[in-house]
Amino acid sequence: MEFKEQVKKGFASCKQDISALQEQNDTLSSKVNHLEQENKQLQNQLNQMQDTLEEIKNSLQKSSLDSSQAPPETQSQAQEPMATGSQAGTQQQAQAPMTTQAQPQSQQQQAPSHNIQDPYEALLAFKAKANKKEVLKQKMTSMIGDMGMNLSELKFMFVDHFRYCSKATFYNYLKELELERQVRIERYQSKNIIFLEGMKNQI
Repeated sequence: MEFKEQVKKGFASCKQDISALQEQNDTLSSKVNHLEQENKQLQNQLNQMQDTLEEIKNSLQKSSLDSSQAPPETQSQAQEPMATGSQAGTQQQAQAPMTTQAQPQSQQQQAPSHNIQDPYEALLAFKAKANKKEVLKQKMTSMIGDMGMNLSELKFMFVDHFRYCSKATFYNYLKELELERQVRIERYQSKNIIFLEGMKNQI
């Protein structure tokens, strides 16, 4: 009898240990899933910041090129006296110091205007990008529809046909929609089918 009691106690303690290990495993699994979601969100934020920085660089380069290519008005005024002949030589020499002094002043007046406009243009580009992202995400969900859609077909229509965005941006938007629990992807006959969250698989 004592042996049986000891065996029962041993089994009971083993069950308790197994249940405790299962609880720890479940806790660790939930933590891992949470960390994976945070990692995806951080990756998406990093990609958005990189796109924004690239747009800011392009706008700054464009504004600097516009300012460098704009011809000063004083240069056209300095070339007109040359066509009047030899008698205008003295007048050209008299006007030369004025043109050399007026040219740096015009460049100094133009430079601050570009410096003031650059941050504003960058802010407009950032706001336009944020609004564009939300509009394209809504467009993506509307294209999926209630019946679901083949993921490769959705990518073709969104990227190749309509050219709403690049392939990398398309998958970034798709990940955001998954994290926001607006869509889900299921595997069906070796194909990835995307559904709106809450809609049943009707294939």
